[in-house]
Amino acid sequence: MVLGVAALLAVTAGIVVAVSWKAIMSTGPGNAEAMWVDRSSDVIVVRNPSIMNDAVLHNGSFSVGQDGCLYVTVVEEGETTYLAAINPSATINRDAVSDRGISYRMGDTAWFSNAALRGQLPSEALSICQGAGEVFGVSLVAPSDP
Repeated sequence: MVLGVAALLAVTAGIVVAVSWKAIMSTGPGNAEAMWVDRSSDVIVVRNPSIMNDAVLHNGSFSVGQDGCLYVTVVEEGETTYLAAINPSATINRDAVSDRGISYRMGDTAWFSNAALRGQLPSEALSICQGAGEVFGVSLVAPSDP
């Protein structure tokens, strides 16, 4: 009897964990574990649901290309410009990029870490956003005091 109750509790706990994990991961349309294309104001944005980043402080700047897509230029990589894939909670418009109380104006120096990319870049992004050949996962970081 005790083993039966323990087994039932273990199965129930496993189901609760699985349902909770799925609820946490369901952040966007379609395949919740992959990137998707979104619009924030009138800017085309690649949303990246990853919470993992490289914990390295990068600097650069954000811009909106002529194609309407969000790009990030990374200074320490020889000012290389990438298509930005950013957190689903971020707000983007033609003036600024904001997330979790951190905000950077377009063209100004921004600080960020490189977020791991989840899944494949959607084909929609490949056909619309042609201002860069690669994608950079962005997780905003507050500027450090000098």
